[in-house]
Amino acid sequence: MTGQPGSCAPGRAVLDIDGARILAVSRGAAWWLGWRRLMFRAGRAEILTATSGCDVDRVACDELDDAEALRDHGTGLAGITRSALRVRRT
Repeated sequence: MTGQPGSCAPGRAVLDIDGARILAVSRGAAWWLGWRRLMFRAGRAEILTATSGCDVDRVACDELDDAEALRDHGTGLAGITRSALRVRRT
């Protein structure tokens, strides 16, 4: 899985994911790692900051509602801390 800056598909919104925060509390790690693989395969994700422990990733979404739905799914179903997921318009 390699993501180059600017390599994710363009969209109207993005979801930034802080992998270190997810793995620090362990909740949601399996959910995010599975989704991460899918997003990279689909060309929708890129690595923003690569570190020795965890990456900060960006997932491109077609609409703001899509990014918010993915964030809410991660915080609700998977139990990821909300501070690890940030939605913004592009």
